[in-house]
Amino acid sequence: MSYPRRAKSMTATSPHIRIQGREPLWAQLYRLFMAFLPANRVKNVLLRILRRIAVRRPTHFLCVMKNGFRLVISSIECAEPRSVSWTCFEERRWEPHVEHWLRKLICRGQTAIDIGANIGYFSTVMAHCVGPAGAAYAFEPHPAAYRMLEVARSANKLAWLTLFPLALGESDGTAALEWDPRVLGNSSLFERGFSGWSEKIDVPVRALDGVMRESGLRPPSFLKMD
Repeated sequence: MSYPRRAKSMTATSPHIRIQGREPLWAQLYRLFMAFLPANRVKNVLLRILRRIAVRRPTHFLCVMKNGFRLVISSIECAEPRSVSWTCFEERRWEPHVEHWLRKLICRGQTAIDIGANIGYFSTVMAHCVGPAGAAYAFEPHPAAYRMLEVARSANKLAWLTLFPLALGESDGTAALEWDPRVLGNSSLFERGFSGWSEKIDVPVRALDGVMRESGLRPPSFLKMD
């Protein structure tokens, strides 16, 4: 799919992104066409038109996953169909094999840490696994992703999920986070060059041990790092 210039600002680094509480009209039509139209050229054309609308009229909206959790979807990511956000919209889930093992390995009352939380799919799963008697901590340095993570925590009433707008590293400081405006999950503290679209922002970096001491966090029972 062609990618318009104005799309570079759609996944803004500012945390002040507008988030709709329901799916926009194009998203509702997309689901109807996917579910009820037979697989043919007409269906492909209609879906392509809706994806173009999604890119050219960028929105962030809440979407219910198969596991019942509500996450914020970024419509711009339809330009990259294998992204976390767009997969969560189309399939209402993300990497079910990973979710299966998280639910199998994490128990009630434990402490789980999600490093690189993105929009919060696994953070919400981990928080659900430990329950209110446990604790879940999620780290996400990208400001826009962090804002979407905050909304996910609130929408799913996960008060025991504590969020940190930080990257984790060997020592405290700052670092340049390279990210792809088309795909919020494509971010890294290492030089990757996302197909010529990469941008950089400075983010705070902390050592996990220091954060745990300062914030009085529980020692982890389970840690997921992405």
